[in-house]
Amino acid sequence: VVGMSWINCHLFSGRAAFLISGAMQATIMSANVLFWIIPGQRKVVAAIQAGQPIDPIHGQRGKQRSVHNTYFTLPVLFAMLSNHYSMTYSA
Repeated sequence: VVGMSWINCHLFSGRAAFLISGAMQATIMSANVLFWIIPGQRKVVAAIQAGQPIDPIHGQRGKQRSVHNTYFTLPVLFAMLSNHYSMTYSA
C-alpha cells in the first residue's frame, strides 16, 4: 500500500493520487470480506449444522482481517475526503 501510494504520488496529480490510493485501500477491505471473512463464516456455519467440531482457524483469520479493515478505515476516509479540501494535496 505504501509503495503504490508513493508511485501514485509520482505518476498522478495530488488529487488523483489520493483518490486512487483510497480506492485501492477500499478494494483491499472489500477483498478481505469477500475472500476471507464470509467464506470462513460459511464453513463454521456448515460445520455447526453438520454437528462437526469447529475449526478455530476460520474465526482467527476472520478476526485478523476484520482488524485490518478497522485500521484501513481512517486512511480510506481521509483519502476519499481529501479531494474536497485542497490543503491535503496541494503542498
